[in-house]
Amino acid sequence: MMRKIKKTSRSHDRINSEPFVEPVIDAQGRRLWSRMSDDELVSHVQKFMKEKNISGRRELWKAASGLYDALIKRERMKPGIMDRIGFERKTRDWASMSDDSFVVYVKAFMKELGITGKKELKNADAAIYQEVRSRERKSPGTMERIGFEKKRGKQAPLEDV
Repeated sequence: MMRKIKKTSRSHDRINSEPFVEPVIDAQGRRLWSRMSDDELVSHVQKFMKEKNISGRRELWKAASGLYDALIKRERMKPGIMDRIGFERKTRDWASMSDDSFVVYVKAFMKELGITGKKELKNADAAIYQEVRSRERKSPGTMERIGFEKKRGKQAPLEDV
């Protein structure tokens, strides 16, 4: 038995090539990013980032994860949307850095964020943490040079033999 497919106004809108004229916010107050054109979405994101003093992707995600997710979905459908936003690019070419300059970079990063331990570094930026671990395997002592605080665990009592 075949079911009859009803055409809803929404499916008609997607087929129609004219821009949407429906509001961006629905009756429940939810934002409908999918109903914005690419240009509207890009200008909205740029305005939002300027108002909130946001420069990077992660900052946008923390401030408005729904908006960021909408951008990601749109980027998958039409590559190039994220490039139009104008995110600040951060240097992450640590492989070209010497061990000494990398240690200085990590120390400055940790000081800026108030990080003292390995776990905090991993939570703040997993990529830097992975590079620290990689360098520690290649040249032991890198972690000591960075100066992570050592957590004192429970020590087993010494027994007389």
